[in-house]
Amino acid sequence: MNKYIKRIIGDFQKPKEPIYYTSLFKSCAIGEYNLKDHLGLVCAVGNEIVSQRAKWAQELYPECKVVCGDIWDKDVFEKLVQLHKEKGCTGVMASCACQSYTLANSKRNPSDKRGHLFEPTLEFIKYTVPEWILIENVPQMLTVKLDDGRIVGQYIVEELKKMGYIVHYGVQNAANFFVPQNRRRAIILARKAKAWELPTLFDEIITLEDAIGDLPSIECGEDSGIKYHVAPMWALL
Repeated sequence: MNKYIKRIIGDFQKPKEPIYYTSLFKSCAIGEYNLKDHLGLVCAVGNEIVSQRAKWAQELYPECKVVCGDIWDKDVFEKLVQLHKEKGCTGVMASCACQSYTLANSKRNPSDKRGHLFEPTLEFIKYTVPEWILIENVPQMLTVKLDDGRIVGQYIVEELKKMGYIVHYGVQNAANFFVPQNRRRAIILARKAKAWELPTLFDEIITLEDAIGDLPSIECGEDSGIKYHVAPMWALL
């Protein structure tokens, strides 16, 4: 996959000093795994409400201070703000829970508590004033309408602009960035110093075989010796 990563970052030069950021709704943050090595982005502060996921994230990112708790909780919120400033974070990544918006949830309710998680996210941004912001969610986030009449995506963009950010947003597909998965996501990019535009899409689509076809075949319970290439032992039914 390294050849595809190189095509995406192009002639980008990794900064000599790390760029620290806070990751809200971090989960296990699998998608952030290579940011440090290839872009110099280091997650210094993270927030996750589920204790098991928070523990796993802490193991994957030992340099990150993972705060386990509900961002709606005042103590948790204030702790995150404090750590963001203490760690010298200049950016914020936020990927709120998508269950309230996604069409995959037949019982979705955009106006439930999870559907309003963009509110503490915006409050966090107001208190920390990061240089750059990346917000990600399912495509419906941009167009879903709440009971109070607000369109979530439109509201977020307008609020960021009021705070002085230059905002670009749209729906992009991971498949257009050499990921063997058709995964469409709403992306909001905001920056104060200058515009941070959505990246150019690649026309070439790769298959799962293209991505991992060079890995050796392993059976249940085997370990190839390659990092993370382990087949779990499944109980026989």
